[in-house]
Order: sequence, then C-alpha cells, then structure tokens
Amino acid sequence: MKQVNLAKIAKAFTEGVVFCGIDGQIIHINDIGKRILAVHPCILTCNNFSVVSKAPEISFQKSVGRYIRCGQMMPIPKQTFDERLQHCHFEGMRFAVDESNNRYLLLIKFWDQSIRMDRFAALKKTRSHAQEAQNRYLQAIKQNEANLRLALNSTAESMWRLDVDYNMMESELVWQKILGFAAKPQRFALENFLKQVHPDDAPLLQRAFERSIEYDTPLDCQYRVLDKQQNLFWFYLRGRATQRNDAGRALIIYGLHSDITAARLLEQKLSDTDASMNSLLRSMVDGVFIAKEECFAFANDSMLSILGYSRSAFINLPFEKVVDPENLEVWQKRYRARIKGKTDIPSRYETRLMKADGTRIWVELIATRVDYQGQSCVMGIIHDITDHKARENLIWQQANYDSLTALANRQYFENQLQQKMISAQRFEASMALLLIDLDNFKDINDTQGHGCGDQILLQVAQRFDAFVTDKGFVGRFGGDEFVMVIDNEASMPDLELMLYQLLSVLKKPISIAGAQYSLTASIGISVFPKDGISPAVLISNADQAMYVSKRNGRDRFSFFTPEMYTAAHKKMVLINDLRAAVIEKQWLLFYQPIIDLQQHNVIKAEALIRWRHPEKGMVSPDLFIPVAEESNLILEIGEWVLDEAISVARWLREHVSSAFQIAINQSAKQFQQHDERTQELTDIIAAHEIDADMISIEITENTVFDGGETAMLKLEKLRKMGVEVALDDFGTGYSSLSYLKKLDIDILKIDRSFISQLAMESDDQVLVEAIILMAHKLGLKVVAEGIETLEQLNMLVRAGCDYGQGYLFAKPMPAHDLIGYISDFEWPLPKIITVDKKHAKK
Repeated sequence: MKQVNLAKIAKAFTEGVVFCGIDGQIIHINDIGKRILAVHPCILTCNNFSVVSKAPEISFQKSVGRYIRCGQMMPIPKQTFDERLQHCHFEGMRFAVDESNNRYLLLIKFWDQSIRMDRFAALKKTRSHAQEAQNRYLQAIKQNEANLRLALNSTAESMWRLDVDYNMMESELVWQKILGFAAKPQRFALENFLKQVHPDDAPLLQRAFERSIEYDTPLDCQYRVLDKQQNLFWFYLRGRATQRNDAGRALIIYGLHSDITAARLLEQKLSDTDASMNSLLRSMVDGVFIAKEECFAFANDSMLSILGYSRSAFINLPFEKVVDPENLEVWQKRYRARIKGKTDIPSRYETRLMKADGTRIWVELIATRVDYQGQSCVMGIIHDITDHKARENLIWQQANYDSLTALANRQYFENQLQQKMISAQRFEASMALLLIDLDNFKDINDTQGHGCGDQILLQVAQRFDAFVTDKGFVGRFGGDEFVMVIDNEASMPDLELMLYQLLSVLKKPISIAGAQYSLTASIGISVFPKDGISPAVLISNADQAMYVSKRNGRDRFSFFTPEMYTAAHKKMVLINDLRAAVIEKQWLLFYQPIIDLQQHNVIKAEALIRWRHPEKGMVSPDLFIPVAEESNLILEIGEWVLDEAISVARWLREHVSSAFQIAINQSAKQFQQHDERTQELTDIIAAHEIDADMISIEITENTVFDGGETAMLKLEKLRKMGVEVALDDFGTGYSSLSYLKKLDIDILKIDRSFISQLAMESDDQVLVEAIILMAHKLGLKVVAEGIETLEQLNMLVRAGCDYGQGYLFAKPMPAHDLIGYISDFEWPLPKIITVDKKHAKK
C-alpha cells in the first residue's frame, strides 16, 4: 500500500495511528500520534515500534505484536507499554496488503484517556443551579431522579438511560421535539435511536456507545438529528456506565442530552456580520464576548453591564485587565488551546473577573471557537454567580467551622488532621495532638449564665489561636473542649516547655463585664506516629491522657502511655459488664448492723451493694462504684438498691422491730441527677408509700456542696417528707462548722480514718470527742464507722457517741442473716454506765 494512502487513512482518524510491519518497523505515524508519543523521545530516533514497550529489548512480536492476531481491533494491555504511556489506550489489528504473498501490515490506534476523562469531569463540574442538580443526579440517580427531571424541565437538557442487556434506551424532553413522543419518558431500542441520527454521524455515535460499553470510556459526542419535517438539530451527548459486570462490560449507562442547536445557529450567524450578531445578542440576559489575540473584540450590552464598562472602554482590553490574576494563567491556556484547534467541544467552568471598579465577581463561562471577521476567535457566554458562590461559601463555613469561636469544628479538624498526618508521614516528621478541657467551666455557666460563658470561650479560642500561630492549628470539639495540633514536635523537652507556656497563657485573667475570671485546663497529649496513625486513635489516646490530668488534680498536662490504653480497655470491659449486670440484676444487697451504743441494741443497718459477676465472682465495690458513677450506670443501680432496701426495711419493721431503720447511700450523681431514664430519689420513696423514718439517706459533704442549689433543694425536699438524712464520711470533705450550720441534717457519720487511729490521750481522741460534742450541741446524732477494737468502742461510749458500726460488731451480711444477728446480739462491753459527765447531752 502506498505511503500517501496510509497518510490519508491515518489523517481521517481522531486518534493516534501507527502503521507498521509484522516485525514492528514503523511505516507511518499521524500527527495526533506524534503528539501523544512526544513523551517518548525514542520514537523519533527509532523506526521500530517495540521501543515504546515496557521491555524494548524484547522483539516487537513478543511484546506489543503478540496481542495483534486478527483482522479486527483488539485491545492491547496497558502494562505492555512504558510507564509514560500508561494513561493511553491502545488497540491493534492486522490486515493484508497483498494476499498472494501473505504480506501484512499492522494498524495500531491509541488515544490519551486522561484528557477525555479530565474533559468530561470538567464539563460536569461547574454549572448553574439546574446543572448542579444534574450532576447530583449522576452521582445519586436512584435517590434524586424525580427532582432532577423537574430541574431539567426548565433547561434545554434531558437525561437518558441505556439498559445494555435489554438494549433499551429511555429518554425524555429533548426527544419530544425530535421524535414527537408524549411528555413522559419513552423506551425504545438503541437501533431506533441511531436511525434518527444523521447518517454521517450515526457510525461515530454507535462506535462511541460500543467503546463505552466495552471499556471504561465516557461518552462525549456531538451529533445531528433530522425531525419529521427534515429540520436539522444539533445535540451534545455525554454519559458514563454506572454499573458493570465482573468482566467489565457495562450494564447501565446514564447521561445527559444538551440541545446545542441554538448555539450552533448562533455560531453560524456570528461568522456573517457584526450587524446580524448584534441583532441576535441584544436581547440576551447573559453576557457575550468574542476574544481575539488575547483581547476582547466584541461584547453585548449585558456583558458591559455586568462588568461596568462602556463599549469604547471595553473593546480591545487585554485579558489581564479583566480576568482575576489568580485565574489568568488557566484562562490564557484554555484560550490558546481553543484557538489552535486542540479542542472543538464547548467548555463550561467557573472563573473570576474584575469589574471596572476593581470589584471581583464569580462567573460561569461557556466558551467555544468561532470565525469572526475572517479570523479564528473564541466566543464566551458568562453568567454572574457571585451570590451563588457566596451562599456556597457560607454553607461551607457553617459546615466546617464552629459558629461561636470560628475555629475548625470536629469534622473539619479531623479532615485537616488526616492531611497533616499524611504530610508528616511523607517527610518522616512527628507532631503532637493536644486535647484541652477547661477545668470547672460548668460552674461559670451555672453561676454567671451561658452568655458570660460564651464570651469566655471566645477569648480562650482567640488565645489558643494566637498561641499556635504557624506551629499548627486549633479546633473546638464542643462545650469547653478544644483540640490543638503542634507541627514538627522535635523533642519532648521543647514540647513540654510549650505546654507550660500554654497553661500560663490560659491562666491570665479574662475580663467580662468588669469581672475577672481565671481559668485552668487539663491537657492530654498523644504524639504521631508513636501513639497512633489515624485521627480517631490519636484523638482517643489524647482523650485518655486528658482524663489522667483531671484525676491527678487538673491544671496540668499528661502524655499518653500504653498503660493508659490498658486501663481504658479494662474500664471499657468493666462498663460493658456493668451494663449486663444492670439488665440481668446481678446485684446482692448486704446489711451491716448499726448499734445503739447507749442502749446496747441493734436499731439500724446500712445497705451495701455487692456484685456477683457470673465469671469473676464477687467484685469489690471500690472497683466498680467509681466506674458506675463515671458512666452514669449508678443511676439505674441506685434505683434497684432503693427498691430492694425499702422492701427489706418494710419486712424488718413488720417482723423484727417497729422502729428499725435501713440506711441507704446516695452518690453525687444520684443526688444531683438530671436523667429522665430513672426516677428521682424522692419519687421512689413516695411511690413505696412507707413511713418516712423507715429509711435514712446517707450523702457526703462533697455531694451537697458540689451540687449547689440543686442539691440543697433536694435535701430540703427530703427533710419535708420526714426522711432522716445523714452526712457520711464527715471529716474528709469541707468539715467546716459554717457549712454544717447550713445543712438540714439529722446524723453525722465520723469517717473510719479517725476511728482507726483512736488511742488513749491521742490527738484523734480529742478530735473525735470534739466532733461528738459539736454535733450534740447542734442537735445531731453521731455514728462512728469502722469500730474494730474494744478500746475504740470504750472510748466512743465514754465520749457519748450515739451509734457505731464496724467489724467489732459484724461484717456486712445478707438480709436473712441479719434477722438472726439482731435476735442473738450481745453487747461486748460490761453493761455499766460509761459516759463521762462532761460529754453528757444537754
């Protein structure tokens, strides 16, 4: 076959084409092929096509040529070719030049897939409101199909769907005009659709469909259609497979039709005269311009109005006077590519322009090449989308930043943290994550109001932001919890110095409405990559370290350690076991007798919960009660304890003594609860309809004073019901007479730590005697806890103590053992009057 014939054939292709012999000797390459293969300079110096393969030292027939075996186009695997050509798609076929002597040539066709993919992505990306609805339809077609169709009704676009297996195509809107169908979507065979396409365009369109079905290639075509009256219409079709089978063959293809007939007609009219162009464009609301030699050669009235120019001032302005500097390079690159004919498909994208007064606006631009005044130019249509972009930016800000402090919210912070971690990993750098929780901030909200609290949080956020500067970034997770990243944490001593500085910055007084507030914080630190390689793990570990700072006294920082993870894991296991225990009622209630030290009989018992774990056996209250309080499970546990203890108290009154009383402990969480899932203490007592003096409620000093007004009101409500209230662990909390005078209570329980040290003539003996005397002066009864020796008992009796409990008398026991203990009780001391006169009640 002659060389000139091969050149003519190759020129007809819109892809790159190489003709070569069976041995790979290159006979001809078209211009498109040369541009694509320009990344591989060896092709210009070698006449054998095997040079582009991954292993050029292997012969052509064993590398590229091995996949070209028949007289039809067959795909050649990408991995056959050099890495620089991995973005291209290759096909090849063999055809006979002279069948008599079996001479064959190979035709190898190839194209740059990435360009087509980028072009298709760009076309989808930026549109007006209706176009955005179409893009969302392509991403979530099944959820938004009805909304998208409604949006498309007002445009010159429609959607279509091809079921490949059934060879059925469904379309609407555009096809009403060309096929005369009803308004609702119609289904028809793909062949019937292709019959409506102009004969010159049908083969190209059919080939595009076949390529999209067999390969992951987007549809991107312009074609013509003749209606029943032989009127010619131009359409732009694009689409892509949304489902493929295991072999990679398309099952469903979705796409959009655009009616570009008006644009084509407009392009034709623009090529005639300026007069006809002005007549056509005068009524358009969108701005229209024509650019040549990188200057604006024409503009309609709307274009001039949008940008605020007069016609004389705008014509011949260079691009750099109108296009925003940040967008100028891309603008010029696209303009030059269109002028050189590298693309004929209209492009649509967003960019920024400068008005005559310097104001910058966002516009959506549709650009295409036209002939104007006998010269190749670019025509553009712009639509002002500044308000739309402002709304988009506002929505983005609201979705990613905290509304009070303007710091990154949790979602955006974690996204940024992920990017920081990727960058740090690439450069083998480290960084520190700080979780910062303000200490006792709830007290400010409760006492000063949330308005004051918000102002304080705002100033704290500003301090954190100023502190971190270019060393990292800061966010707010909500409430009084902040999070900070310190980049390039070089050494632990340097980081520790920064942390001390951060605590110092926070302690500086904050002025709100003339009042001064000084804050502290508990900080937990985890270090990347040592303590975690994902945002979730890094944040979780910092959170564990922060709670260690809280438990160790606050106003400090703690670094995460593996031991913290182990402790946290054990606590999580314990919490899960506690949840199961609540559901399955794995509890036991034991009772420790309380003895009347003056009457020498058992008149009370303290209810103490025990946990019988199905696998671990009896679990110590010291282990599970703090965890139950922290997880709020104490509320449901406490509800069970109250019900059980009241039932036992009622039975004991009926069968043992009409004056017997059960003491029930209440934790701070129970006494201050605001949880609708469990009943209030007073409601439970009222529901049982018992005598008010049947039970005694034991609370600690911290429970009352930390609970503030809420706790005082609940204490007042109990006293009005007639329920006896005891102040437990006296001497370990505030232990102030001024506090004690404010509390409406009946009993003081002296903590076992004082009783255990009692000895004749000791300071503890003097202190205990003073407490008993003070309580009696205030009209209170006294219970001594932890009595273990006769000497302790003798001193307490001599000091006038009212009640006592401890191992000297009995350990906690089940309810059925308590009954026998009461009936068999024996006083361990000689039954003589032993109260000193100086301790006698007055």
